[in-house]
Amino acid sequence: MSIILLLYLTRCAIMEQYNQRRKNRKGESPMYERSISFNNLWKLMIDRKISQSELRLGVDIAYSTMGKMKRDEIVSLEVLRKICSYLDCDVGDILSFVKTEIIEPDEPNPNHENR
Repeated sequence: MSIILLLYLTRCAIMEQYNQRRKNRKGESPMYERSISFNNLWKLMIDRKISQSELRLGVDIAYSTMGKMKRDEIVSLEVLRKICSYLDCDVGDILSFVKTEIIEPDEPNPNHENR
């Protein structure tokens, strides 16, 4: 399962770069990107009555890594593997990918001075 997740994360990163480079022209369908959400992890921890500090100490991860997960930022596959091993679950049980629309400004403001 880890290889599949790694391939999917790589694909998402490539699509995100592609979407950022491409201009959203009028009349086109909206562009989307995928963001990681750890809401499933927090729900699972509530169901199992595990605190964040208990998870952090049990998995042996840094405060900063917990902070990244709280902000739904990317963490290493090794951290995900440790959490899944500790909670005896699958990667899909602790994270999900959320589709968000990319909103780009129509035109730059000519009256705005770049400094």
